[in-house]
Amino acid sequence: MRIHSNSPKFIPRNITPSDEQLDIQTATDKIILVDADAGAAKTTTLALRIAESLKRGVPPEHVLILTVTIAARQSIRDRLLYLGVPHPIVSRIHISTFEQLSFQSLEKIEGYKPQIIKEKEEVRFYALRALEKVSEIYLGKYDLDINNTNSNLENFFKVQARLKATLKIQRFEIDLSTYSRDEIEGLLNTSLTNYLWFLQYEKERRDHFGEVRFRGEGDASYDFINLIEAPDFEPSTLPRFTVIACDEMHDLSEATFSLLTQLITMNNAFFVGAGDKDQVIFSWKGSDHSILQSKFYSVFKNTRPYKLTESYRYGPSLAQAVSSFKNKKNVSGSSWNTTINVINYDYQQQHQCVLETVNLIRKWRSMGENDGTSIAILLRHAGQSLSIENELLDNNIQYQMDGMSSFLRRPEILMFRGILGLSLGSLDTILYNKSRGEIFDALVTFGEIPITPEFQKSYWGIRKDAMETGAALGWFRDSILGKTATSSANSIKACSDYISQLGENASAYSALQFIRESMDLETAVKRIYIDHNDSAFVQHSIDEFIQLAKQKDLSIGAFMKWLGKTELKIHSRQGDDKLFIACADDIKGKEFDFVILPYMERLIFPRSTFDDEERMDEANRFYVAITRAKRQLAFLTPSDPTYQSIYLQALRLSESVREGKRIFSAYQRSQR
Repeated sequence: MRIHSNSPKFIPRNITPSDEQLDIQTATDKIILVDADAGAAKTTTLALRIAESLKRGVPPEHVLILTVTIAARQSIRDRLLYLGVPHPIVSRIHISTFEQLSFQSLEKIEGYKPQIIKEKEEVRFYALRALEKVSEIYLGKYDLDINNTNSNLENFFKVQARLKATLKIQRFEIDLSTYSRDEIEGLLNTSLTNYLWFLQYEKERRDHFGEVRFRGEGDASYDFINLIEAPDFEPSTLPRFTVIACDEMHDLSEATFSLLTQLITMNNAFFVGAGDKDQVIFSWKGSDHSILQSKFYSVFKNTRPYKLTESYRYGPSLAQAVSSFKNKKNVSGSSWNTTINVINYDYQQQHQCVLETVNLIRKWRSMGENDGTSIAILLRHAGQSLSIENELLDNNIQYQMDGMSSFLRRPEILMFRGILGLSLGSLDTILYNKSRGEIFDALVTFGEIPITPEFQKSYWGIRKDAMETGAALGWFRDSILGKTATSSANSIKACSDYISQLGENASAYSALQFIRESMDLETAVKRIYIDHNDSAFVQHSIDEFIQLAKQKDLSIGAFMKWLGKTELKIHSRQGDDKLFIACADDIKGKEFDFVILPYMERLIFPRSTFDDEERMDEANRFYVAITRAKRQLAFLTPSDPTYQSIYLQALRLSESVREGKRIFSAYQRSQR
């Protein structure tokens, strides 16, 4: 180990920092940027750097740690505690996502709280009203494509997310009076219709007095940077920090990058940031590779680059597989080798994949040394969890959902439970209280009830009162379904009336089949869900739920009771175990002793796309998933190569494992 010119004040628990980590921990540079591969302990290194600042006298309240995702925010908090920073100190540090910081700052500056909207479906009304106004204002002046289909809405939401993330309209000062149509479309890489639609949608987000009605994903960061960059902005309203750190810098967009640079500059703060350009999985949202590679250096000329070159998470076999997949050198610094297994199942018998998943968990836990270690089942989409959750429940294996809801609380499943509840005239079988209200939200969604501002104002208050007084079913049937003329709302009423006549002793499987066919859910889901991939995932979840009812072979009443008890059981167990089910989108910054990737099938992972950026994101998503593994990684894939994921071939597993074992053997000999 090298002798460091600046000795560390903070001595961590649980780890011995590498020379690279000590260089970063003790550096005196004001602006530090760390380039790291997955598993190279970048989050731990950021935590070391922060802990060093605290030890050198920086008050915790003067430290800001920013992340892009909630998962990464939790990871940096956990790392600080793991290294030995006392909990009371960590609780005083401001650890936040860019969106959360923006929400909090805007609330203090604006003095009010707009509605927070999490799903695109909830703002459909405003988007369509904006398009309608664009048609009224501009159709006689320009040749526009006024199309309110779901595919066009899907495209618009992607366009508006990118325009907000890239700030291109502001950066180029785009305006109809100074730019031609061709120039606007070229600079923004979208149609004039989408540009005008975007401007009108932003007007719809505000009321007649200019106050923001609602904020969706990315809106807070967008609004906050626009506020900061306005000529009349008063910097004294910004939160004050001496030290700023940022994880996940690979996921920064122009908007979040600008926000970060403004915070550093206005606070004259010390800064340390880290990222891995191969972990960009949201390019379509504006994540910008150049920030790590050049843009940051152009803003801060005195930036000092550092590297973390070895992965301490996984062993050489997985490092070799990663090297093959990403076509770049990946080195392991771990004192163990990661085992990689491929388990086959019959593509025509999908439940075999579920059974093999549970068998892997049992085998892992049967080995005494693996007792209490963490296991993650990483899915490409949430709809895949239903059968796996059910099999785990049947085998009395405890688990936690990580970053996603259990299948019983997904809108498509709550919709079925709501219709059966309406038919039984009771919600007594819904034992988990939060699900009672969410059932009505799901019925509103699948009833395709227009979410107008007027509806929202009355709905939430009445819903709360109805839940508290026990009059929820009557209120919903009479006041919501009874006063709505959509065909889907009428279908929900018709289904509940028909099933009510059958009685609670009728087959649950037959009832669910009847609901699916009567509501034409395959078509309805495509109408309701704007993103075509989301609609495919929801349809998969519906199919799995109906198969579950067939497998259970229970009456409606018995099935509803089983669902209620199962849901309560799941939520009462949260935090009891170390088996996690998560989506590949939600696990950055995390690691697990054993990672299982089921359903490694063609067109599932990777999903089918013709977009180059989406293909790159999908490959990076897989890279993120496999590099969460520490001790063991298992793929479940069809035995027929025709149906196997192309990613498995790209790993060159036979060669990678062979070379990894050779490297590990050499390492073991060197330690003797």
